[in-house]
Amino acid sequence: MLKKNISGRKLKTFLLPEKSADIPDVPELKLVILKDKNKDFMQEILETKGQSPGVYRNALFFLVPSEIERLGFYETLKEYKAYQMVAEDKTLNLSDEQKKEVQTALKRIKNDLNDALRRYYRLVFVPQKEGFKQIDLGALTYGHIKPIDEDVCEQLRSEREILERIAPIVIKERYLKNNDFILTEQLYQASIKTPGEVRVINKGVWQTVLLKE
Repeated sequence: MLKKNISGRKLKTFLLPEKSADIPDVPELKLVILKDKNKDFMQEILETKGQSPGVYRNALFFLVPSEIERLGFYETLKEYKAYQMVAEDKTLNLSDEQKKEVQTALKRIKNDLNDALRRYYRLVFVPQKEGFKQIDLGALTYGHIKPIDEDVCEQLRSEREILERIAPIVIKERYLKNNDFILTEQLYQASIKTPGEVRVINKGVWQTVLLKE
């Protein structure tokens, strides 16, 4: 279900890794979906890649399930599997009307299950200078059909954890107080390596900023 609800268009997504080495230490922004809220494992993923220290620590985001929604999700999942077993059981002597009812129920519950999955996987953890910032994706709106990773990316932009543009004055005040110039490569590397630094959607954001006096 998670695989079907991931588009991969916005964030490079890694599903239910078992160890930190499962996630490549590359500069692209990455979403790691975990089976539960395990901050120790999140920290391990940030700090290590197998036997080597992690480098691109600010390029990671974590999506975990909400314990409050766990029971509702699994109850909906069990209901769906029960109807599915009935539909596939050839030994049952169901009437045409009963078969129709089962298929109608399956279609309805499948939609409910997708919604329940989205309510269940709703907590995003963002690396900060110290620890993590937690963001709740919130309740679904009617007719919501976006993949989970796109929801996450949109919320991170809304929270200004990912920027699509940077005002020149920000760079001037933050990085040029004691310097006449700074390389955009330096800015980019800092943004993806240092937890808590400004993150941009891609390297080109730094390259297109024009500084004016």
